Amino acid sequence: MQLRFRTGLTGEQYVTAQGWLDATLVRCPNHPSGGCSLARHGTYERKTPPGTHIARWYCPESHTTFSRLPDCLAARLPGTLAELEEAVATAERSPTVTAAAVQLRSGRSEPPGALRWLRRRMRLVRRALTTVIGLLPEHFANAPPTLLAFRDRLGTGKRLRAKAEQHYVIPGTTRTRIAAETLGHWLSAYRQGGFNALVPKQRTDRGRPRRLPPDIAEMLISIKEDHPAYSVRAVIDAARVCDKVPSSNLCRV
Repeated sequence: MQLRFRTGLTGEQYVTAQGWLDATLVRCPNHPSGGCSLARHGTYERKTPPGTHIARWYCPESHTTFSRLPDCLAARLPGTLAELEEAVATAERSPTVTAAAVQLRSGRSEPPGALRWLRRRMRLVRRALTTVIGLLPEHFANAPPTLLAFRDRLGTGKRLRAKAEQHYVIPGTTRTRIAAETLGHWLSAYRQGGFNALVPKQRTDRGRPRRLPPDIAEMLISIKEDHPAYSVRAVIDAARVCDKVPSSNLCRV
């Protein structure tokens, strides 16, 4: 049985601080009045974030194991809540769920497997949001069970758009504004890995030409001609679905 462990930490901070050492379980949930032999039962490791351990306890009388799951991690799924939220939000913004699945799982699984991976997360999130709507109708009445709708009700999107309207002094460029989508990505990265996740990463293709191969450029042009209403992002997603274009090439568009 998984029990919430309130930490206020990101996944990276939890690993760095070895947060599982601070986890406690004062009484057995199955015997709140005492009388059982509840004892600490070591830890188990989660794959993501790397180095994560979860503290657990065992009650021999009820044959039950209890674990304290930090509030930055997703229950029943690997990874953090921020990663789960970003995956579902990407699917909601994408022209199709298939395109989002291929984008999110590029290089890690084939399209059918990527689609199953994403749909499972979407089902869990929608069930949770449907429950919240029932519990808090005064806040979410008539809202669809989607992350984007909830963000709008909570004002997250409005705040990001307001920040995007402001002007900033940005070193190394004459630009003075930052897109709301970029701010959203930064916020998601911070939730997943703290300030270290915001440090720019060196490009792996540094020093190599970044020009698109002619055949790929022709393919993208063909998709745009067949679908004039497609945005640049929709064209890229459609190319990913075709599974004929390496993701490294699409990142140059």
